[in-house]
Amino acid sequence: MNKRRWFLYVIVFLFSGIIPAEVFRFLLLKILKRRRRFLI
Repeated sequence: MNKRRWFLYVIVFLFSGIIPAEVFRFLLLKILKRRRRFLI
């Protein structure tokens, strides 16, 4: 799992304007929920 590569992809998408803010927030919430499940 390359976090750096994923981070770069996110930055590129944000700069290109493909991902709207709402979708980005939705993805962040999904990731946070996954992390919470793993932590618990």
